[in-house]
Amino acid sequence: MKRIFNEQIADKDSHTAEADRSSGDDFKNISLEKFKDVSSLIKAYNCLEAEFTKRSQRLRQLEGECEAYKAELKTKENSFDGDKNSHGEITAEEFFKRYPYAAQFAEEIAAVVDGDPDAKWESACIDILADRLQKQAELSGDKDYLLSHIDGSIKDEIIREFLSGISGAKPKELIGGEIVITPPIKPKDLREAKLLAEKFFR
Repeated sequence: MKRIFNEQIADKDSHTAEADRSSGDDFKNISLEKFKDVSSLIKAYNCLEAEFTKRSQRLRQLEGECEAYKAELKTKENSFDGDKNSHGEITAEEFFKRYPYAAQFAEEIAAVVDGDPDAKWESACIDILADRLQKQAELSGDKDYLLSHIDGSIKDEIIREFLSGISGAKPKELIGGEIVITPPIKPKDLREAKLLAEKFFR
């Protein structure tokens, strides 16, 4: 095993030496393809390196901002921990500070929580809101409820939209033709049939 490893190192050294010897000859034969000369190639490389440096600096700056933001979030999380009960849930006072909208449901939330100091205020509020939403969804199909809770401006707007839709609609076109007002002429005998046929073919 050691012998194979030494052979690989020797082989690598021989390739490196050949590359060093041939690099002087190859440098003269290099095709610059997109560049006029070596100086324009160097100039392009320097521009590329400057752009890379700028982007690296911007990346470091953004990483710093990200770390600062994470630290700020951690301090905010720690500041809320002081208002939690023994089970890690927030207290009633903190709950209503965070969610002032829930104050209108305070009695219902209190009934759900039922005086338990370790109650989950947020889950109680969510349950109440879900019940109310379900009730409203059921009532949206009730005609009497809708008529009593929709004000006149909404009704007027609905009627206006309906009438504008009707007035803008064109009647369906009929397949061509005319309505016959007079009854068809039927010949009474052979002579009248002959006259009708002659009249028709003229």
